[in-house]
Amino acid sequence: MPALLIGLAALLITIAIGRLLAAAEPRSLARLLRVGGALAALLIGAVMTLRGLGVIGGPIALAGLGFLAPNLLRLRRGGPGGDRRSPPPPEPDLTLDEAFAVLGLESGANAEEVKDAHRRLITRVHPDHGGSGWMAAKLNRAKDVILESLR
Repeated sequence: MPALLIGLAALLITIAIGRLLAAAEPRSLARLLRVGGALAALLIGAVMTLRGLGVIGGPIALAGLGFLAPNLLRLRRGGPGGDRRSPPPPEPDLTLDEAFAVLGLESGANAEEVKDAHRRLITRVHPDHGGSGWMAAKLNRAKDVILESLR
């Protein structure tokens, strides 16, 4: 009976992990596997070394540490973009012509056309839908510049 319960728990855990992995992005999944494998190797190597098998455990722990080191350095720098404490450089403000170009409109479009173009483009590039936060901000600023000029 205990073996059946352990097997059922293992099956449920495997199904849950499979669903999580199926829904994950390939890039984040690859990073997760690298970090998880490195931590596992580091832990196994440390346990083997403490149990008196340092000849085998030492190289395993060093290999795990070697795979983990780039991720630790990235965390120390503040993530993939480097030091997060300094603000990004300010972007120059959009001119009216640039704002029309960003939204793909001809000069002289009315407010309704501006709102429709913005709505159509923002649904493609919004960060909630896997798009770029920078591009969404650019579209929002272009819409604001044009609508302010129409007032």
